[in-house]
Amino acid sequence: MLSQIASFLVSPITLAVGVIYLGLLFRRRWPSVIAIFVLLISGVPSIADLTLSAWQNEYVHRRTLDTPAEFKADAILVLGGAASYSRSRGGVIPEWGDAVDRLFAGVDLFKAGAAPLLWVSGGSNELPPSQPSEGEMMYRRAVDMGIPASAIKVLPRALDTEAEADTLRRSADTSKPRLLLVTSAFHMRRAVLIFEAAGFEVYPVAVDIKIPAERSYPRDWIPRASAVMLTELVIREFCATAYYELKYFIRREF
Repeated sequence: MLSQIASFLVSPITLAVGVIYLGLLFRRRWPSVIAIFVLLISGVPSIADLTLSAWQNEYVHRRTLDTPAEFKADAILVLGGAASYSRSRGGVIPEWGDAVDRLFAGVDLFKAGAAPLLWVSGGSNELPPSQPSEGEMMYRRAVDMGIPASAIKVLPRALDTEAEADTLRRSADTSKPRLLLVTSAFHMRRAVLIFEAAGFEVYPVAVDIKIPAERSYPRDWIPRASAVMLTELVIREFCATAYYELKYFIRREF
């Protein structure tokens, strides 16, 4: 919760609105100029790409199946965040987002013999409780893709990634389980931190890179809302990761 509040306060949109408000309050013009500059810079696609690349580059230098042979994983864990529900004329329907790469990578790893078990996240508590969890959705899709039902374990819904790590750790059979951790590249830094703190040995498998192969058009230097959202994504992950780093440092030291 604290990490979410911090990331909201330092998002480009929140900062811009706050600075404009201060300018109106003190009757100064320069805060509005600063706010417009912040939004323009954070909204340039090419600059947003560079920001995201700097944040996640550590985890995107390898292909999905390039896992080391000496890393004998106990299981593959696919984190949630790829599914949601929408309302249509026919009622509530499930939808997959661009992070569905997480599930595809997990299935590919299992078929390649990387681990004997495929664990899938139960998903967020924020999804409608009357509908199947994201884990149940991924379970059904993985079975449809040829994974034996007996090799898939669905975790319960969780408040956040840390709660998932704690739940999985309590159900693990070994003292230091070895995981092939599959999630989006932007989320990997925080996920590795959390699962290692929970007692896992982690090998990261990053997908959902979100950066185009190339940008060569003039419009890539024209601000747009989607780039602001990408910049905000990096800021949110930075704040959340900093929060957990501080939390675990205090836990170790005190």
